[in-house]
Amino acid sequence: MGIYLSSFYLLITCSLKLYALHQFDKALKTQNIAYEDLIVKPTAFNCILWNANVATKDAYFLADYSLLDKQSVSFKKYPKNKKLTQQLAGNSDFEKLKVISEGWFIVTKNKNQFYFNDLRFGLLTSNSQKTQFAFSYVFKDQNGVLKAHEVPKEKRDGMALMKNIFKRIKGN
Repeated sequence: MGIYLSSFYLLITCSLKLYALHQFDKALKTQNIAYEDLIVKPTAFNCILWNANVATKDAYFLADYSLLDKQSVSFKKYPKNKKLTQQLAGNSDFEKLKVISEGWFIVTKNKNQFYFNDLRFGLLTSNSQKTQFAFSYVFKDQNGVLKAHEVPKEKRDGMALMKNIFKRIKGN
């Protein structure tokens, strides 16, 4: 019985992923976003709310889609910041993070510090004043060498993220 239930769940989830992929693809075409790569994955602990990471030549677009949505998919744009990325090229920590992120990252700069943001796991907070990705690293000078340090997260960040997921599952 367990094999049947788990196989049924897997089949349903694969079908829902294809449906979500179709919704993201349709929204990208409607919004005239020509993309090079697209990753669609479910959010934590469910198969109703899906995330998309979209790569274009000069930017990444992130969006989510609930099977209960009534409005079309809305993408948020994050420039690739190629000039900032070039400034970190050759740094051993940066090169390692680049490999780990499988190329899905952006480099930002705030208060003269570089930040490496892994896009694959989405946003921890997305308010306009403080966008924080689930996995971000700040580069700090240590004896003349820039070293990556994970940006600290607080327990309440995780709770807020889970609340937002469950709220977002209900649709827009």
